[in-house]
Amino acid sequence: MRGKAAGLAFAVGVSWVVMGWPWLDRVETGRTPEYPDLEVREYRQAETEVAQAAMDAVAGLSGWALVGTAGGREGVVIRTQAVPPILRIASEVTIRIRRQGNATLVSVTSASRLGLVDLGRNARHVRRFLRALDTELTGRGKGVDS
Repeated sequence: MRGKAAGLAFAVGVSWVVMGWPWLDRVETGRTPEYPDLEVREYRQAETEVAQAAMDAVAGLSGWALVGTAGGREGVVIRTQAVPPILRIASEVTIRIRRQGNATLVSVTSASRLGLVDLGRNARHVRRFLRALDTELTGRGKGVDS
């Protein structure tokens, strides 16, 4: 009887994991309908200030490492790697910052390195970074638009 209960509990757990998250291995702000809350952010600060705040935010995130940066006419691109403490399967997180009119736009993409279903982890990476960025910009006394 005990074996049947354990088997049932396992089956329920697997079903919950399989049915509980979208079958994605990549999440991008404004482009992943499964996560409508993850939108491109607009800030009123200059592109250079937002880029510095983004770098500071990445530096303050546990388990995140800066991979590289690039800048040009299309804006600033920051490439990072996020490694969660439990599964230790890295995700590549790319942050794009560009000026458009009177706003600086920030878009974020998080993609699983192994191309497996991410169990919501990439969305959590994006949310975590955006919260850290908002905190950095608010801490500079400038406020946040969105």
